[in-house]
Amino acid sequence: MLSHDDIASKHKISTALAGRIIRANKKNKDFIKKRQHKEHEDIELRTAIKQLIGDWDEAEDGMLSLGRLQKKLKEETEIVCSVTTVRKIMRNELGLRFKKVKQLAPQTNKLKNVLCRMRYAMIML
Repeated sequence: MLSHDDIASKHKISTALAGRIIRANKKNKDFIKKRQHKEHEDIELRTAIKQLIGDWDEAEDGMLSLGRLQKKLKEETEIVCSVTTVRKIMRNELGLRFKKVKQLAPQTNKLKNVLCRMRYAMIML
């Protein structure tokens, strides 16, 4: 019979986690099957999100947003997940983040100010 340390090193997890899994499995025999099923679903969700972001077409789908991505994920793969989960996957797996858009003062894009900025940029170059 393997010890907790042997099991942990074999599966590359901590000894404490191995102990918790073994104790939980003794209480509920389906625990490991459920855990493996959940891990499989998580991998499926990650690959679906990566695929959708890679195939995103702004002309057809509009600007990428969490809500649109979540809606398209539900339509194409019938996987339902929260916006928070999509955001975490985008941040941790793909290194993508959304930045809040700040409102500009109304006078910043008037023709006079645009020309002034353009002249200044030309002088600086």
